[in-house]
Amino acid sequence: MKKQFTKKFVSLLLALVIIPQLWWMPVYANESQAQTTATYSPWAARTIFEGERMGLIPIEWHTNMQAPLSFEAQSKLHKNLIKKLHKLELEPNKDISALSFILTESRTRKDFLESLYNWVSFFELPESMTVAASEKDKAISFMIKNSVLRGDGNNYNLDAICTLEDAAIFATRIVEKIVTETDKGSSGFFWKVSKDNNTVYLLASIHLAKHDVYPMNSKIKEAFEDSDALVVEADIISDIEGLQYLQSKMTYTDGSTIKDHISEETYAKLKEIMTQLGVPESHYNTYKAWALSQQLSSLVMQKEDGIGSSAYSANLGIDYYFLINSAFMGKTVKELEGIKFQADLFDNLSSEFQENQLIETLKSLEDPSLKEEAANLADAWLNQWIEGDVEAFTESYLASIGEGEYKELIFGRDENMTNKITQYLNSENGITYFVVAGAGHMVSDSSIVARLQELGYEVEQIK
Repeated sequence: MKKQFTKKFVSLLLALVIIPQLWWMPVYANESQAQTTATYSPWAARTIFEGERMGLIPIEWHTNMQAPLSFEAQSKLHKNLIKKLHKLELEPNKDISALSFILTESRTRKDFLESLYNWVSFFELPESMTVAASEKDKAISFMIKNSVLRGDGNNYNLDAICTLEDAAIFATRIVEKIVTETDKGSSGFFWKVSKDNNTVYLLASIHLAKHDVYPMNSKIKEAFEDSDALVVEADIISDIEGLQYLQSKMTYTDGSTIKDHISEETYAKLKEIMTQLGVPESHYNTYKAWALSQQLSSLVMQKEDGIGSSAYSANLGIDYYFLINSAFMGKTVKELEGIKFQADLFDNLSSEFQENQLIETLKSLEDPSLKEEAANLADAWLNQWIEGDVEAFTESYLASIGEGEYKELIFGRDENMTNKITQYLNSENGITYFVVAGAGHMVSDSSIVARLQELGYEVEQIK
């Protein structure tokens, strides 16, 4: 019974777009911290965002990206980079424990690039990245060849002090280059659908993810770059009117409070958990059960040893990643459903369903074994996504789905989503769309993928 509860809970948590975090929620993950005003160069924003997704760049660096690289900052970046290269399963060609580097209070760009070369040279790199041993300045030649160091060819400002921004850009670029040349990175669940001159890419999303997902495989990123428009379930970044509507639906406006809508026992447990989290009753008592359940559920995913860079966050979700990149590129964003639709979807759930979800969330927060089980299951599904193992995910995920409103909440929306996608495929515009929708909408017998295949479209899985 415990296992079925855990699977059902996690399936809903990862299948539905996570609503914005309420201001009273306690901060557990770096990704949940409010970012300060940007102190990096505008041209560097997209690369820095990529480095943050990978877990290379600490969010606190944003306070002053133009500051000189300190001993502490370089040590942190070194640790994060080596961890990421291990995650990408690069083979060390030397004893990694022997890796050492010298840091000084003020380091030049050249000093840092030489250290960076030293770090990555401890791993087996493809021949396409290497430079001849006879090169006079091997480290710098390596960085220029691999587009880590860029310029007009005459002045690379090598003697300038290395800033946090410089280090962040160089470290991110080298990882991106390694991923491209080695065909590493997350494979995801990814399909291409074609008709005449129209193309639709389908990427299954994990709405609540962590740094391990990034970077993605070059095939996914190139398809996104080449697409004319991004399509998501709901634009949780730019739809201000939708977000305001969502906020209005999350709370009671008739003068009642959550205490009036759930049992005394459930309310007592909610109050107990909130007290443990340090949240005053006045801060949450007007929120509805479904809103509280969604907000608290993200805390269930945190392992005791997972706080920080490895924690789950909606800000690390696949949808969020592509929405932010679309904003950087000025790419058109379309919606399969929209925030208003999803707000109404939650708000129209039966009172019994909403309270049951809240009870299950509270149980998971209270019971360490349930919390651990939920986190382990989420990790298993996330790893299957990273490896592109659609079959293993499908088998496990479908076994997790409950009946009634649970099932309808996930699969009941697939037909309408498919209808939207067929409109793109049947248009005469010759436009390429990059569609990101929850993984649960891609893997069942009635999923988007299955429906498109039944309608006779050419559907190719990209691995």
